[in-house]
Parts: sequence; C-alpha cells; structure tokens
Amino acid sequence: MSSRRLNALKVTLKNILALISLLLLSPLGFAQSSKPTPFFAQYQATSKGLPCGGGWQRLFQEAQHYRLQSQGDFCLFGGEVDSDVVLQWQSTRWQSIRFEASVKRWFRHDQYQGKNPSGTQMLVFKEGKLLDDPEFAPATQDPATMIQNLGLAISEQQQDLFTDYTWGDETRHYPFEWLGDDTIEFNGKPYAAYHLRQTHPKKSRVADFWFAPALNHQLIQMTVHRLGIKVLHVELTEFSAASH
Repeated sequence: MSSRRLNALKVTLKNILALISLLLLSPLGFAQSSKPTPFFAQYQATSKGLPCGGGWQRLFQEAQHYRLQSQGDFCLFGGEVDSDVVLQWQSTRWQSIRFEASVKRWFRHDQYQGKNPSGTQMLVFKEGKLLDDPEFAPATQDPATMIQNLGLAISEQQQDLFTDYTWGDETRHYPFEWLGDDTIEFNGKPYAAYHLRQTHPKKSRVADFWFAPALNHQLIQMTVHRLGIKVLHVELTEFSAASH
C-alpha cells in the first residue's frame, strides 16, 4: 500500500472515531443511554424502631411497553396495596397507559382500574364504575408512576417540583421542596441522593424522600413526620438492575 493511501486511511479512521465520540457526547447519545433498565427493589419499614411492614417494586419490558408492578403493606397507611401499571417511555419520563390496583383494608377491598387514552388525563374506575368528581379532576398518572417520574425529574432539574397523581377516589396535588444533596448508606456503601420534602395540605404531616441517581434514580429512603414526630422510616434493602 502506498504511503498516500495509508495516510488517507488514517485520516478516514480518525474522522470515524471523532464522529463516534461526538455522537456519544451529544444529546442524542445521552437520550439513547438513558433508556430505562429493568430493576427490582425491596423496602423495609419501621416505626419507632420496630418493623412495620415493607414493600417491593419491579420494572420489566413487555413487547413495546414496560410494566411496573409493586406491592406495599405499611402500618401508617392502614392496608395492603397491589399495583400493576403499563408504561410508555417518553424520552426522559414515564407515561401511564393503564393500571390496575387492589387496596385491602380491615373491612374493605377496593378494586381500581385506570386508563389514559388521550395521554393527558387518567380515567379511573372503581369496581367498573367511572369516578367523576369535579372536586378531584383526574391527573395524568398513578402514584407508582409519579414516584418514578419524581426521581427522574429531580435528577435532571434539582429544584422545587410540583406534581399530581390520581389514586382511588381522588387526585392529589403536591409541591416538593428541593433540599439539596445528601449521602445515604445502602448495603454498606454511601450513595449520593437528592432530598425532596412533601408537605401535606393539612400541614401536620411531612414526608421526606431521597432518590439515588446511581440506583436507577430510585427511592432509597423515606421518612414521615406527624406534628414533628417521626412515625415512619422506609429504606431500600435490596436492589438489582434486572428483572426479578
């Protein structure tokens, strides 16, 4: 091979490598790398130092959509909740397509179904009957999806946030105050976490949330205070970035 052709080949290879580097550093490259990863997360709850229920959630891909399944039984909330949500990934956040939820209490067992045909409003049915209350206009997402989007949003924006979700017979609207960075320990290792605070409309209950970017932006810790007294502590006890 002549020196001229060899030099031309070197230039071509250099240009190709430069182009690959540019793509990896560009917004398009970032969007591709931010594609959701299936995961499984387990949580333990305590109240005044004593075990008080727990829960889990897992995300996995199914055909063209994703499914987020979760189950929780926490003493403070007075019942067991099972949720199964079909999701669609939209660049940097999740959109609820439909969900089914079962809420078990002492003397009640309610079944809810939700669907979002327009992408802008979640229609919720209780025992097959559409819930239509002008006081509680439906939101665009369910609680499980809201928690996923909250972790993603705070990792991207790092500022005060406002969100809503439809659950059961009502829609909740909550502001979240950005309280900066913290370090939370999980499995004996420190993880950087973003701290948000949610104030209940009655202002007697305050919930703090910590999300860890290195753990798929998942909730790593939560605490609930009533009248200044901590009544619930929830922490991540198991995490794997794969379907479980």
